[in-house]
Amino acid sequence: MASSVKNPLQDKLEETIRHTLVGLALSMSYELGILEALVMSDTPMTSQEIADAKQLKERYVRELLNSLVCAQIVDIECHGNGYYYTVDKELSPILLGNSVPVLAGISAVAVRFEPVMKCARKDGPYGCTYTGTTQLVSFLDKASSLVFNTEVNIILENTPGLKDKLEAGVNVIEVGCGMGTFISRLAQCFPASTFTGSDYSSVCLEKGREAISAMNLPNLTMIQLDVFKIPEEMHGKYDLVVTRGFIHCLPDPTQGLTNIRKLVRPGSYYVMIEVGPEDDVVLNKDNPKTAGLYCMSAFHCVPQTCLDDTSTTHGLLWGKDTTIRYAKKSGFKLVSHHPHTNIYVVYILQAENKQAEQ
Repeated sequence: MASSVKNPLQDKLEETIRHTLVGLALSMSYELGILEALVMSDTPMTSQEIADAKQLKERYVRELLNSLVCAQIVDIECHGNGYYYTVDKELSPILLGNSVPVLAGISAVAVRFEPVMKCARKDGPYGCTYTGTTQLVSFLDKASSLVFNTEVNIILENTPGLKDKLEAGVNVIEVGCGMGTFISRLAQCFPASTFTGSDYSSVCLEKGREAISAMNLPNLTMIQLDVFKIPEEMHGKYDLVVTRGFIHCLPDPTQGLTNIRKLVRPGSYYVMIEVGPEDDVVLNKDNPKTAGLYCMSAFHCVPQTCLDDTSTTHGLLWGKDTTIRYAKKSGFKLVSHHPHTNIYVVYILQAENKQAEQ
């Protein structure tokens, strides 16, 4: 007779599956505006009222809401024959606050499930880049925008003389800017400086231009750029180069950094922002945040970099020591590095007067 006592692992698996499924419902409810409708309403709403408010089909809205009710994220009241949904107003800022845009990451990963599964098979393709779609880049832009103020403060406080230079007017480029969220906000802060947002993906740039068109930023230009093919006319043109979660997503980080070094005037600065946990899973296993980071790496970073047998595929958690070693090898001197939010590290680097030998 089989034992009725559950193994702790079985409980953990069931809990993980349950949270994953609820996460999908939460992500879709966020993307469709269902959460926004509830938060903005002064009174409880029926599923039909929410559907009408957001131009949705009621039956889908009801099922998603019921999932969130049973997950104890949304409340439900019964009046007569009708059910009314509501959220605790004290908790409303959380549902539409800084952490919630990260929910878009669930749907972004889901889009890549089939392509990445094919890549993982021995007879499948090596990788699949994000250049034809924007779901994942949109999520990454949303997530990174949450720490904009933190990162800018770290950069300005630890890069010698940078704030004065930005206020006076210098040339700045972000390589791998995605949809340009970071560089456009930086351009708003320092109107005297000239900013360039560059990315390999024309799709991302097109979406980015649409998003920032209403911002009226004459000091910002968005261009398509392959970091492995830097035009000679761009050599030594910039007083500040920024990359954010970009270098580890290159199939050849050393060559990418070497080319970024070509963009920077000698003595000027390069700010590299990367994920900060260790590159050893044994050292990371007690940090619960790293489980999600490894998953994101499997769906985004590895398929982005594992393009053939010669690719250098570190993944998202490539570690501080590796990051610094690559930067120094490519002609940069480490000025300082600064961890923040228990995930990221801001590296302040200065271009050596002479590039390192290759």
